[in-house]
Amino acid sequence: MLYVRGAQVTSVAGFGAVEIPDERFGAQFTCDVRVDVAPDQGLWVAYAVELGDEPGATHELMCQRAHAAAETIMRDLLARTK
Repeated sequence: MLYVRGAQVTSVAGFGAVEIPDERFGAQFTCDVRVDVAPDQGLWVAYAVELGDEPGATHELMCQRAHAAAETIMRDLLARTK
């Protein structure tokens, strides 16, 4: 079982996933999206901005961007397996 403070369960391209703030760099400026692709296989997309580089940065915005990137990657991977 995965437990990380602040993790939110979601899905990416129909696969189970979690959005996780990276406390080391400040949750407001980061989001990691980890996708469960297959047994012992996963996709990990991290999105972050440097402190102060983007006024108005929020964890939710970083997760939207990481999630969009993960969706794009998964669509591409799935298309290549057909």
